[in-house]
Amino acid sequence: MSALGILHLTTFLQGGAGRAIADLACAQHAAGHRVTVVTSDTGSGEFGNYPEYLARLRAAGVTLHACDSLFARDLSLNMRVVEMLRHAVPLDDIDVVHAHAAVPAFIGLTFARDAECPIPVVQTQHGWGINKTAQQAAFDLQVLHDVAAVVTTSRATAQLLDGFGVPMSSIEV
Repeated sequence: MSALGILHLTTFLQGGAGRAIADLACAQHAAGHRVTVVTSDTGSGEFGNYPEYLARLRAAGVTLHACDSLFARDLSLNMRVVEMLRHAVPLDDIDVVHAHAAVPAFIGLTFARDAECPIPVVQTQHGWGINKTAQQAAFDLQVLHDVAAVVTTSRATAQLLDGFGVPMSSIEV
């Protein structure tokens, strides 16, 4: 198999999801793939990057960018990330975008739509926050319908998304 260009987009590298993203990116890089991870730069309340995950990615040689914001639901900040990607990551070097939440997936879809050849955007749904407004939930569900595939970390999350109308045919546990 030839090396793939993999772009991971995440709100933050923290907790179990952050560890999973760091583990995956390091393993992909060690396997010879061209891996880039992009996360938010500035924390927000209890959310932020764990320094040990950032250090692990850097030590492994994974390309890492931090830009605000892949976390905030703020279109101007989200478009700032898209612009950074357009300057820092050549579209023709990316084979797949792996997003780790709805806002990063939206950013990935926006970035990938300028590619000459389609770039699939896959979203891992690490969980479903219970503090979403109805507008936030509607946005997240629209993004889940727009991505090429959805990965869930549990059958319960897959069933929850199915109940929200995300087709089970697009979900992998």
